[in-house]
Amino acid sequence: MSKHTPGPWEVEDPMGAEIGFSIVQAGLKTYEWEFIAMACQSTAGDERMGRQRFISPKEQEANARLIAAAPELLECLKDARRLLSDQVAIDLVYLDEVIAKAEGRS
Repeated sequence: MSKHTPGPWEVEDPMGAEIGFSIVQAGLKTYEWEFIAMACQSTAGDERMGRQRFISPKEQEANARLIAAAPELLECLKDARRLLSDQVAIDLVYLDEVIAKAEGRS
């Protein structure tokens, strides 16, 4: 069983988009928020390997929105698993592995 903070989640930028995007529980007042994650301005890569790039505000927001969709994506995947259980062309083992990973069981 999943132990993540209950969804739905949404993206907010309480300190301004230039600081980063916060993923919080949806439908709550600002003072009630539980912060799930934050997508911040930063660099990505490994400086030791000479690979570093700037994560743009647009990409930060896209990352934040993907994270915020995680609870619904997980439920959708579970629904798909149930609906497709009779289909032989679908790799149900792979779907089970992804569900387990999302729930922290892998």
